[in-house]
Amino acid sequence: MMQGVCTGTKRPYFEKVKLPVTAFVDDKKIVCGYNVLYLLTWITSIVYFVFYTKGWTQRIPVGWSTSMFTGVSTPLYPPGTPIYCDNPDFDFFQYGIWNYSDIGCIDKNEQMNFRKHIAPGSFWVGTLDAHHDYITNATTGTLEHFGSQKLEYIKNVEHVLTGFRIVAEAPGVNYNSQLPDEKTKLFIKMPDGVLTEKIEYAYKILGLPYDPLVNTSLLDLTSLQICKEVVPCYGSEKQLYLELRIEEWLALFGTELDHYNKTLTDKPGISTGKPRQRTTGLGLNVGVEFTNLPPIDSAFALPGDISVILHLQLDTNWQRITHPPAPAPKNSNAEIRMTDSYGLRFVWTNYATQHTVLVFSFRNLITSMFDVVVFFSMSRIFAVYLILHFIPKKSKNWRKASKRHIEELVVEHEESAEVLRRKTIGDSVEMTIKNPMKNDFKLPNDRRRRRGTKKSVTK
Repeated sequence: MMQGVCTGTKRPYFEKVKLPVTAFVDDKKIVCGYNVLYLLTWITSIVYFVFYTKGWTQRIPVGWSTSMFTGVSTPLYPPGTPIYCDNPDFDFFQYGIWNYSDIGCIDKNEQMNFRKHIAPGSFWVGTLDAHHDYITNATTGTLEHFGSQKLEYIKNVEHVLTGFRIVAEAPGVNYNSQLPDEKTKLFIKMPDGVLTEKIEYAYKILGLPYDPLVNTSLLDLTSLQICKEVVPCYGSEKQLYLELRIEEWLALFGTELDHYNKTLTDKPGISTGKPRQRTTGLGLNVGVEFTNLPPIDSAFALPGDISVILHLQLDTNWQRITHPPAPAPKNSNAEIRMTDSYGLRFVWTNYATQHTVLVFSFRNLITSMFDVVVFFSMSRIFAVYLILHFIPKKSKNWRKASKRHIEELVVEHEESAEVLRRKTIGDSVEMTIKNPMKNDFKLPNDRRRRRGTKKSVTK
């Protein structure tokens, strides 16, 4: 075994050890190319590690919570009966069991129609109530279904003012959204893949100017104010606060209540009609991201002021909640009423596992410096590879010369050193012969002393 280790004749041992031998090339074109590559490596490393990856920073946690609410909206309701009340075009049948037809309308107070769920960050606005009445069987004592279900749309729910407030804190940068002098910018990012016409409609319904060459699906609503004659102005005049009507919220999600739910289509023998989203409900997911980078073109930007981006995502799955049993209205001749409510479910979550609030980190700076060293080493290896493989008529010879036994290099070094020594001595002797007085100072000390003695004797 030891013989294999020492001689390298058996795997996985090595037969030889490669030593780093420094050689150089002074060809002007190669040196020029190497200097260009060296300069590009510096520029690339600065751009990549300092600006793009920002390796000298670290992310810090941001704590936040949100609350939603509804405001007085009755003055915003238009006169007359909404088009969706008792409209057969809104009927939908599915699987022969689920029957959404003969849908009337009901007036409902904004506060009564709004729910805050037990789970944090979840809020509810109803659009359709489905009532089921029950009576007690005198013989068995059990509840039995009484009559047919009663379906009622919530009138003018699209005009109800619904707002939110976010409270956030990032101790790592001394940030607190509730401080009076702290002004946090608010951006809303519409769902990915939203059509251009829906982006334009969102700007229009919010009263914002729209230019397809400038405006995108990312809207700056920091100072949004919507003013109507019948109610005071609403919008985002307060810190991390925004109040909009339901149809304005849905426009930001790229949809409307009376659009068809495209996930449910006509299937012969299974379903008929095209269900409106007012019937099926919608999931409105809001991903919250805090960042101190510009929301637009942030790849090469440096950290600055904190802003919040709300990333919107639409969920077209059915949304329904069931209310606890309650006494049935007196005119229904029933005892118990069970109500299923379909509507809009707002769900607020973190957009990512970590927010992009960046601060300086000495540890990450040191780590990035090691990355830069590796980057430069790889660049040098690449340059050497090019020199040894792609220089016509020279690379092959250089490559062969670079792969030699160390003893050959030692012998060549000794021979070249001897030749150089002899050449140096020969040049020195020749110079002395040509100009002995000039080189007199090179004479040994004893010879200079002897010359000095002769002069003193002469005197």
